[in-house]
Amino acid sequence: MNDYLYYNLGRAYHLNYQFDKAIENYEKALDYVEGFGYEHDFEQEILRQIEMAQNAKELTKKEVKASVINMGEKVNSEYPDYKPVISADESVLIFTSRKPGSTGNEKDITGRYYEDIYVTRRDEFGNWTDPVNISDKINTDLDEASVGLSPDGNQLFIYKGKKKGGDIYVSKFNGKEWSEPQMLSSNINTKRWETDACLSADGKKIFFASNRKGGYGERDIYVSEKISENEWSEPKNLGPVINTPFDEISPFLRADGKVLYFCSKGHNSMGGFDIFMSEFKDGTWSTPVNIGHPINTTSDDVHFNVIASGRRGYYASARKEGYGEHDIYLVDFEGEEVPVLLVRGIVYTNGKPYAKGVSLKVVDPNNHKSIKTVYQPAEDGKYLMILPPASSYDMIVEAEGFTPQLVSLKMPKLDSFHEIYQQIDLVSIDGKGQEIVVSELYKPAEELNNPSIAENAKKIDTEYEKILAENIESEFEQTHPESLNDPHLEKSVERLLNMTEPVAASLPVNEHGQAKEVYDEVDDVTYVYDKTNPEKGLVEYEVDGKPVKVIPENYQESEALAATEELAETAEEKETSGTSSSSETGTSTTSSERAEEEKTAVFTMMVHFGFDKWTLDEKSKNKVEVIVSTFQRHPNAKIEVVGHTDSKGPESYNMRLSKLRAQAVADYLVSKGVPRNKIVTYGKGESEPIAPNNNPDGSDNPEGRAKNRRTEIKIIE
Repeated sequence: MNDYLYYNLGRAYHLNYQFDKAIENYEKALDYVEGFGYEHDFEQEILRQIEMAQNAKELTKKEVKASVINMGEKVNSEYPDYKPVISADESVLIFTSRKPGSTGNEKDITGRYYEDIYVTRRDEFGNWTDPVNISDKINTDLDEASVGLSPDGNQLFIYKGKKKGGDIYVSKFNGKEWSEPQMLSSNINTKRWETDACLSADGKKIFFASNRKGGYGERDIYVSEKISENEWSEPKNLGPVINTPFDEISPFLRADGKVLYFCSKGHNSMGGFDIFMSEFKDGTWSTPVNIGHPINTTSDDVHFNVIASGRRGYYASARKEGYGEHDIYLVDFEGEEVPVLLVRGIVYTNGKPYAKGVSLKVVDPNNHKSIKTVYQPAEDGKYLMILPPASSYDMIVEAEGFTPQLVSLKMPKLDSFHEIYQQIDLVSIDGKGQEIVVSELYKPAEELNNPSIAENAKKIDTEYEKILAENIESEFEQTHPESLNDPHLEKSVERLLNMTEPVAASLPVNEHGQAKEVYDEVDDVTYVYDKTNPEKGLVEYEVDGKPVKVIPENYQESEALAATEELAETAEEKETSGTSSSSETGTSTTSSERAEEEKTAVFTMMVHFGFDKWTLDEKSKNKVEVIVSTFQRHPNAKIEVVGHTDSKGPESYNMRLSKLRAQAVADYLVSKGVPRNKIVTYGKGESEPIAPNNNPDGSDNPEGRAKNRRTEIKIIE
């Protein structure tokens, strides 16, 4: 038995990072095996352990730049907690646990509680809520495990075991509850063992692990393409570059589709399962690279996911400092980013979230092929999509009872992660028809030439004023705004003239005092649509070879940006004559405005934000509405909105984030009737904390950070 004694002693040294002693004892065990002619499999196992110990020696010489953080006792327990899956925007974390209180509260034949799935969500301060049993429809008195999550967090892939294998199921979240899990098609599931699924960002591919016949070893990783809603193509093995004679599990495709993460006992693992990455180049996967220590350890490191930005990842690891057998850990990659665009938002009608019959199609304008078949918001109206950077897109917004709307999006060229929040409002107009208004498209102000223009150009870009008229018989009339006497159209021009004073002063006007040249730059026609005949004047737009009739938008992004640049140049000239633009504000201020700011604040309110967030939740909106009602009693006052962040992340990023937080409040104030020229916004970044971001001993102070993630709103008179 000396062979097993030396082998186990070698394993103990290996797990404790004493690699030379581990190799020494493995070699002694190998001598016994070779001398007494023991089974070949055990000999191969010892040789593999020697190889992994040598790998570990090399990998621990140079640690990767990343911080590994235990998720803490709120998520982890003394029992196994593992298989974390995270939404692309990091708002939802779902994981598997064998802790007491599982459905049925029974133990399996190994003496461990059956697996159940739990969910936690970020609260308004960016903290994780207490995990709860995800749903009685999902968890049963047997094993269920979370193995994959769609980027929007609305499709959960579940592993359910059976006597001689296991299958992958999917459950869908409608904004309120999860559906009964449905087994994936027979092309995915077999009589063997299928585990660990991952959906690509566009929803067109699924990667999964299986030990079906015809593989290269134990479990291999396969990919299948979507045929229809419930059908997948015959899967393809990713081949011997990825798969080895050992186990490969837990595939995860990065948001840009260019990097595959997976876990393997093969390749140059430093012990047990390690996490590897492979790049997709020229139609093939590159040789996998171990993502390194301290992320990987000498024990099992599994179920790795990264958020859309690539800044953080989540996985399970068995470490001696953990709470239990396996704990869930957060990896902070310290500044690394994936160059993708995350677009998310909410669809509203009459001020309430709306999803009935709503679909969003994103189309490549060059070939009219859809980037994804369709995006459908959940019942809470929320949607999320991930797009590659440096591209133009057409988005077709369709909803039951509303005419399809074509929206052109021209994205800035990006070499880093970028997130946009875009609200879509479905609006009825006096019972004569409907319009779809796409608004609140956020961009960093620094992408425009002058911050004094950013907010106003954004509104020109993204508000689509479709005036429905009863008595126009032509299909579409192209009419210059100044030639119409329609008060609705006059109001559109008036809105341009009622922008903040320095911008309005810089707008070129015609002899009637109207901002004609701005309309010429952006789009010199207004489309008037005849509601009495809905088919008249619709533009036929082809998507994936099929015609769709849409109303064209009346503002084009690229032209609007050109207009913005021209306005910026004019505004810069005005700066020399008394108008200045602070680098920390999204709206320029004149010297007279600064004098206003020095006056007394008659009312102050503060709203808080989740970590890395700038959208307002219902609680924050209620607070802002108090500001609105108070402002109505002070008609001569102005409102100062100042955004702040905690100290997590680069200063430049936090400055941008603080501006977005201030702008979110300003936009909501405007939506409630506050004139925009009565609002001044600033971004202060992390420069003015009201609570310590760190404790005296240098450790993180989550409560202090939560207080600092805020926007202060003052009514100044």
